[in-house]
Amino acid sequence: MDVQRYISSGIIESYVAGSASAQEEKELFAAMSQFPEVRAAVEACQLDMDGYLELVATAAAKPVPADVKNRIFRIIEEEVSEPGATMTEQVDDRPRYIYDDAPEESGVPVRKLRFWQFAAAASMALFIGSIAFNFIYLNRYNEYKGKYIALLEEHRSAIAQNETYQAKFQESDRMLAMIKNPSTQMVKMGDVSKKNPDRQATVFWNAGSQEVMITINNLPEPQPDQQYQLWAIVDGKPVDAGVFEMGELAKSLQKMKAVSGEAKMFAVTLEKKGGSPTPTLTAMYVAGKVTGS
Repeated sequence: MDVQRYISSGIIESYVAGSASAQEEKELFAAMSQFPEVRAAVEACQLDMDGYLELVATAAAKPVPADVKNRIFRIIEEEVSEPGATMTEQVDDRPRYIYDDAPEESGVPVRKLRFWQFAAAASMALFIGSIAFNFIYLNRYNEYKGKYIALLEEHRSAIAQNETYQAKFQESDRMLAMIKNPSTQMVKMGDVSKKNPDRQATVFWNAGSQEVMITINNLPEPQPDQQYQLWAIVDGKPVDAGVFEMGELAKSLQKMKAVSGEAKMFAVTLEKKGGSPTPTLTAMYVAGKVTGS
């Protein structure tokens, strides 16, 4: 057996790459047991393959540099299309490549096209393509995920708004029912100074349920550190009925604190923000008597 010719035939690379036939493996095992050079060549090829696998594993965790990708495709181009490469005789149905400058009498190829080099280049090419595909897929996934999250937030916001509106509608219906109740009294309050007849407010009070609501017809906006406060005069004493808001809320009914007992009058004073335990009589804006008092 020509040991060097056998080593350079490509069967060792095929065996390490896992593409050798059963007959080729049988022949290789026999050669390894008989010739130490063949065994050494197999071990060297396995080390090369192990190094390649380690390189692929390392590359999988990092972006592939552009020069590495170019070098891979350059290896393929050089191996397949390098000038001077020609076909020689076939041994065991396997093609052999030699160069024009190789000694014809030796019959030994100067350079072989190794199978594992093609496998490495093809695997790396597929790996690069996989990275590109995964990058595009990840971008689209993140895009659709962002849109889904945005729609989900909009849906939750719409549900919350709907619940808020329903609560307001229910409260409005309840207030309207309270106003329509025959037991509810409407108390109109006018400007106490008689100088601003357009200053008005209306209180709705139900003595049975002790509910009180107010709507503002026209009152000037207070300073940021001030707030209007409603009072009920019960048994000759002022009873705090709570503070109320101005602005847009002033145009609608606002629920106030419950008032028990026999209220004779309601009045509105301007107090510090948050209210006061006692009314400031010099800052009274509107007042009105309860009908029948």
